[in-house]
Amino acid sequence: TAFHTARTATQAKAQADKLRSERPPSAEQATFIDAVCATADVDGAEKRLFFLQASAGTGKTHCLAIVTNELRGRGLQVRAMATSGIAAANLPRPSSTVHSACKVPLAVAKMKVPRCDVDGARRTVERRSLYEADVLIWDEACMAHVKMAAAIDRSCREAALPKSCGGLGPEYGDMLMQGIQ
Repeated sequence: TAFHTARTATQAKAQADKLRSERPPSAEQATFIDAVCATADVDGAEKRLFFLQASAGTGKTHCLAIVTNELRGRGLQVRAMATSGIAAANLPRPSSTVHSACKVPLAVAKMKVPRCDVDGARRTVERRSLYEADVLIWDEACMAHVKMAAAIDRSCREAALPKSCGGLGPEYGDMLMQGIQ
């Protein structure tokens, strides 16, 4: 597929350029791509949250593929994930479902204190992959239960890491709560 695995930063950048040339983004898509890429790798920058919302078939996954490859091309660690397996399969590899990437329990909606299952010695690789990511790209985030975001946020905050992905912000939770409870 067009979203093949890019093993190096050079390959990722080449893939982003290829995606742009094969199907150039619209002006709105280019604005989104440029905004995300401009803020993602600024050291000490305020955490930013971007939402890409559009109707089916408008190129959202294409935009996310360009953003993912652009950022990986800059040497950033990008964790691409999606709420469903089908959507995850359409993201640039390596990608996976949110449940797999962040070890979110399937019964997270029933948890009083939602958290990811990344503790313990057997989860070292998963924990490192989540906590060391510079950017998390979550396709179909608004289709997830709000407690999935809460679990990821809590686990990152509890790790107290300098590059913590915690602190997703109230806007994220509000956006999810409007859709699914």
